[in-house]
Amino acid sequence: MKKLRIDQTLFDMAFERDMDYHDVYPQSVYLDRETGEILWVFMSDEDADLDGTPPEQNRAKRLAVETEPQRYIEIPGRSHGEHHDILQDFLVSDWTEDEGKKAFALGAYTRSIGRWKKAMEDAGEYEIVYAWHNFKDEALKSERDDFLRERGIEPIWV
Repeated sequence: MKKLRIDQTLFDMAFERDMDYHDVYPQSVYLDRETGEILWVFMSDEDADLDGTPPEQNRAKRLAVETEPQRYIEIPGRSHGEHHDILQDFLVSDWTEDEGKKAFALGAYTRSIGRWKKAMEDAGEYEIVYAWHNFKDEALKSERDDFLRERGIEPIWV
């Protein structure tokens, strides 16, 4: 297992991003196996400029990944459906012993995470939203740790 210093915030942003909504322009995110650096790379250098990244800087990163692919690990984001799967897993989990709250939370879900959260907040059920966030954070942390371990990386989070 290789110990590698990795910026946890940047890694989590890449790993947890909703690719269906976040990636307006095709891009990939990579972890440098040697330095722990996180590289956001647009597939088109011109698209990078729209995000404030100089096209030549994007080109250099893209060429680095293409030239030494074994050095970089692509960090997958989550599809929007995967985010829904996490919420559905939460709704049928043992997050509370209060069957009324569980039924309310489950009944409010209509395949829209935003509407579900609004329904909880409108009802003053903020603790349900907090419980879901905690559940989601733990699920993604477990997936993240498995992802890195399967690739021989033991992160030292910074």
